[in-house]
Amino acid sequence: MKKFFSLAFLFVLGAGNVFAHYTFTPNLIKAQQAVFEFRLYDAYPLIEAERKADPDNRLIDLVETYADCAKLSIDESRTEYKNLLLKREKQEDNEAGLDSKSPYQLFVQGEIALQWALVKLKYQDYVSAVLDVRLAYNSLDDNMALFPKFSYNYKTMGALKTIIGTVPDQYHWVIKMVGLDGSIEEGTGLLQKFINAGLNEPVYPMFRTNAKMQYAYITYFILKNKSECWKQVDELTKDYRTNLFHAWNRAAFAMKCGHTDEAIETLQQAPDQKKFYRFDYLHYLLGLAKLHRLDADADVYLKKYIAEFKGENYLKDACFKLYWFYLIQGNASQAAAFKKMIAATGKAYLDEDKHALKAAEEEQDITLLRCRLLFDGGYYDRALQELKTKRSKDFSSPKLKTEFEYRFARIMHEKGDFQKAIPVYLNCILIGEKLPYYYAANSCLQLGYIYEQQNDYPKAVYYYKKCMSYTNHEYKNSLAQKAKTGLKRIEELKK
Repeated sequence: MKKFFSLAFLFVLGAGNVFAHYTFTPNLIKAQQAVFEFRLYDAYPLIEAERKADPDNRLIDLVETYADCAKLSIDESRTEYKNLLLKREKQEDNEAGLDSKSPYQLFVQGEIALQWALVKLKYQDYVSAVLDVRLAYNSLDDNMALFPKFSYNYKTMGALKTIIGTVPDQYHWVIKMVGLDGSIEEGTGLLQKFINAGLNEPVYPMFRTNAKMQYAYITYFILKNKSECWKQVDELTKDYRTNLFHAWNRAAFAMKCGHTDEAIETLQQAPDQKKFYRFDYLHYLLGLAKLHRLDADADVYLKKYIAEFKGENYLKDACFKLYWFYLIQGNASQAAAFKKMIAATGKAYLDEDKHALKAAEEEQDITLLRCRLLFDGGYYDRALQELKTKRSKDFSSPKLKTEFEYRFARIMHEKGDFQKAIPVYLNCILIGEKLPYYYAANSCLQLGYIYEQQNDYPKAVYYYKKCMSYTNHEYKNSLAQKAKTGLKRIEELKK
């Protein structure tokens, strides 16, 4: 009898999936557009209505995954993470027996797996994230073999292969062990192939915009081309007043590319979160941008982030930035209060929060602090003005002497004066390599960038490797990854 019911259940499950299909209906396209603009309050009712109207449309699972993963990334709620993981497991249980003749079947499987991998990394669920990356890769790889003309494969596989391609050759055994393969050239080629596909399908423009944003990320983080990255983002995000996702990306990249005034304007004109989705991180970004400009009201937005955000990340850094803010303002009591809050607020998973914990105990110099903030905002002339009357001998400790050299070198570098930057970077390495700070390591990284730009690859390789040799600072993970990416770029050029 038990076997009968088991077989009956399998028969019913199989029969239910006979009618499964993949259709981007008009309402489902509206739902996906809402998700891609962070209008999650609009997206979920549309998704639910589609599921009630046509429960066998498996593209509903994809659009709902986009919504769920966006929500988890924004909110950082571990309770909701556990709940949605359970929902994902039920979704996986219902994937058996789907239509293998459709190119969407494996594409959806791979796309969902990659979305979850990114979320799991954010929630420190590393082993499961790696397994999802492998599932995404294998699903898309199989789909490209079965349906080579199905262009949507190229979007996700292009991003995956580009990221895989940043791993230097000496670590490729790890990649091979989990069955992955890729290169920066191959990955960016696939992504461009999708962008240029020109498909005459209602959903294609959304995916194409998404792919172009992925390419902007690659241009900044992997290809190291700030000006080209900003050109791409500026073109993509003209609708930032009505698109919260684009407002976030425009502001974030504007800050990274040295356009702080543009970032502040964007954030001040971003859509009303009450109509879209609550995104407290934007308060942090605005407070940070205003601090970089030394605005007197930067504290308002950082305090708002600390008071209202219920997640874990950037909270220590927000407290730390308020500590800096009040140091600059000359308000010792408030500076001390926020310095004390750093240890008790948020978590230290990210480099920024780890740095906040460590740097709070370091000695601070107001001139160097003002210089650093202005530099981070892209105000290089103002930053240089702060150092104009100072010399290394004016600072008493090895830490501050090294930081002075580092700040000056960074300004000269960004202003394009390599002749002045290089010897100061070298001096910074000489006096700071034994100290537990990131100045020497990042000086090596920046020298790597300069020599790579000048096509002096042996020197670039030397300094990238030297950067990776420093492990006694809080930015060791992010700096090492940037150095590895530099090495990989050079390896690919030699092929």
